[in-house]
Amino acid sequence: MTDTSLFTPSKGSLTDEQLKDFALMGDGSDRIILLVSEEDRNEFDALPKGEAGALFGVAVTDTATGHTLMVRRGPCGAGCFCGAEVTGILPSDN
Repeated sequence: MTDTSLFTPSKGSLTDEQLKDFALMGDGSDRIILLVSEEDRNEFDALPKGEAGALFGVAVTDTATGHTLMVRRGPCGAGCFCGAEVTGILPSDN
């Protein structure tokens, strides 16, 4: 079994309808809950830090649903862009 880690990007401009298959944080925030592989998490962590990281995206797969999303660096609230933001959902192979 592949190691997974919790990953909670903001939903960006995606609607609740587009994200209906995903768990939301439930705390009133705009974050969704994903379980991603260590490899996907490392790929995201390798994105450039700061606003430059918002120019690049990586695909991560939620191991709970099997859906793959594009994520990029996003605002964290402190201005350092250490957060993550979903930019799209990739088509399923199903």
